[in-house]
Amino acid sequence: MTTASPDSEPARSPGVDRAIDAWRRTGEFPFPEMQFFPPLSVEEFSPIDLRLIHHIASVSRQMHFKDASRYTIWTGRVPVFLKIASSYTFVLHAILALSATHLAWASECSATGNIAYHHRGIALKGLQEAIGQFSRDNSDAILAASILLSLQSTEWDHWSSLMWGTSSVVEAMRPWKSASYFEDFMDEQSAFPLAPPSPRPSAEHHAQANMATLQHVMVSLQEVKSRLPCNDRERRALSDLISFVRQLGSALPAQGAAEQFKLLQPLRSWLIWLPTSILQQKGGSPGGLIVLAHFYAVALAIEPLFVALGAAFFGSMSLAPLEAIIDTLISGRVPAEGGMDVEELLSFPLEMVRVVRTRISWIHQNAERHESFSPHHLGSSFAESRPPMMTQSSPQMDMPQLRLHDASFSAAYDSNGFSNFESYAASPTFLSDAHGLDYAASAPSFTTGFVPPSAWT
Repeated sequence: MTTASPDSEPARSPGVDRAIDAWRRTGEFPFPEMQFFPPLSVEEFSPIDLRLIHHIASVSRQMHFKDASRYTIWTGRVPVFLKIASSYTFVLHAILALSATHLAWASECSATGNIAYHHRGIALKGLQEAIGQFSRDNSDAILAASILLSLQSTEWDHWSSLMWGTSSVVEAMRPWKSASYFEDFMDEQSAFPLAPPSPRPSAEHHAQANMATLQHVMVSLQEVKSRLPCNDRERRALSDLISFVRQLGSALPAQGAAEQFKLLQPLRSWLIWLPTSILQQKGGSPGGLIVLAHFYAVALAIEPLFVALGAAFFGSMSLAPLEAIIDTLISGRVPAEGGMDVEELLSFPLEMVRVVRTRISWIHQNAERHESFSPHHLGSSFAESRPPMMTQSSPQMDMPQLRLHDASFSAAYDSNGFSNFESYAASPTFLSDAHGLDYAASAPSFTTGFVPPSAWT
């Protein structure tokens, strides 16, 4: 079923090796609560690939039993991804790539990064082929692979192409949305593509307004850091976030979507990978949850400074887990420590949720008012669709509109040159080429020290 991973591999864990040996002997998946049909055929996988499957399933299971999945962006969807992957090889490779990327970030292991590049290339090739045969039957698989690969994208061209395609697939799936595994995902996404560009001040006050926003963020972060009782890991995370915001101020204004994407990539990587590291400790201490809440809140706060990327870049990722954290802490389901004033420590995240929810409410009210003029009518033919980062009144975007009735899904995903994937699947040494995709640079390289006790557990 799969193409073997490169021979190099990161450090091994005896506990994981024993579980995989039992899996290979019995054919029974190590996590009974994640059983799916058809089952994965163990004999078709290399030992490294089995360990990658075990790792991603283990992380998801750990977050589930700690009741922490809703505080993360992706762990709660792993069982569905695996179920779909049992029938679609390209989705399986996308999961293997995600698992290896997570390990590469957590352990700073270059060998694991090479494995991620290998599987990502195969997944991209398979996704392109599946798009050419888009149907109701394979639509969930296409959407699953698009979500998985977008989480791993660290280059603007790659990410924006995936967002074009994801938006197109979501629109085409509306008629059978209720039958999809991703109905909730489509509902979550619906608010953000509709969003107008973030408010822009006049040119003479633009820089001043940006700095005022960043100053407000900095003051909020410094205040919570000075008052929050937390461990060294969580305090280091806040320090890194403060440093990021400070450096962001010196880098503005950023011209163009690619430059803005590059500036925000460290924060985006934290949002994707950091929560599982912090939440490994008892599902997250109150201090850890407050730290994560501030990461998500910062993403929502600085989004208006980067209109070329659109609200979907951070909004659809950050709002749901932030609201889940706030709900848990305010309700007292995780008891406060040492006389901690939770509401006061959450004042900045609460402010950002109110701002974003007010804006979404305003958008939907206006959308309903003008519903009769909507260009979307999905039936036997596909309707006009825009990617999440585009809006009608966003002159900063220079991408053409995608019209599904006169452009294939392949064109949506291929708008940045994803037409030749054979070289990507062959070897990591071919993953930086004329297509402009530099996968050799795609493994985030942070030195914040957020390394789990064992990366392979």
